[in-house]
Amino acid sequence: MGPPPAREHERHEQRNKERSMSGVKTSLVIGGACLLMVLGAGGMSIANSARGRVFAAAPGVQAGQAAPDWTLTDTDGKSVKLSELRGKVVVMDFWATWCVPCKVAMPELERIHNEMGDKGVVVLGMNAWERGDPAKFKKQAGAHYRSTVKADEVAERYGVAAIPTFFVIDPEGKVVMRMDGLVGNWERTIRDAIAMALPKG
Repeated sequence: MGPPPAREHERHEQRNKERSMSGVKTSLVIGGACLLMVLGAGGMSIANSARGRVFAAAPGVQAGQAAPDWTLTDTDGKSVKLSELRGKVVVMDFWATWCVPCKVAMPELERIHNEMGDKGVVVLGMNAWERGDPAKFKKQAGAHYRSTVKADEVAERYGVAAIPTFFVIDPEGKVVMRMDGLVGNWERTIRDAIAMALPKG
């Protein structure tokens, strides 16, 4: 004797749900613009998928904590390792070409790169959830600071649930600021964090 009709219906619905969620996660990895929504402060938040909810719920790396190390490749095909930048202040910006607020942030990051590069400040784009050509996009935007590619897993480790998300890391490798989205006077917030992280004297 087979299962009661009601129970069989429940199992059928569950199988459909699992197939649906699997498809959503695939879309998310590829780019899945349909899974993104505008975050009030100006960032882009992942939503409407099992992975998205878990991702958004991750505690993430916060100010005062050590920045987890990572190794990635930049848009020129060269290796970048965070720990090799010890002794410098690092500004990390998680971004993607489809993210309008990310493009808004680029001119200020370029100014920081130009004004503070010789003072030991490194601006690093962290390109994630990409469906376009980040190298071409950066060139068209006039951004000359370095950017890594395929930073999705690093974003997960850092608990990034919205882009742009910024981290300022001091010369000892400790996070002094995290900001999710373009919040308030975000330019001043980043510059103040850099000033705090730079060695005194």
